Amino acid sequence: MVIGINWNDTTEDVKQYLQEFKVPYPITIDNTGDLILLFRAKGHPTNIFIDKNGIITNIVPGMVSPQLLDQQLGKLLAQ
Repeated sequence: MVIGINWNDTTEDVKQYLQEFKVPYPITIDNTGDLILLFRAKGHPTNIFIDKNGIITNIVPGMVSPQLLDQQLGKLLAQ
């Protein structure tokens, strides 16, 4: 499962982003910054890939291309 964490944006901004970029996974809004601290995100956005055992396998700051997303998800699914 892929889940996006949004930080410091309004619900309306997130909805608009999801529609504009046709994001195919759910996004949660982190209004407190707790999740950002937990995952040590250094930029906005930060993409964190976690395997089925809950182990972080990669952290990619910035926008992720469809090719990189496919590559990272392929690695996780191959486990």
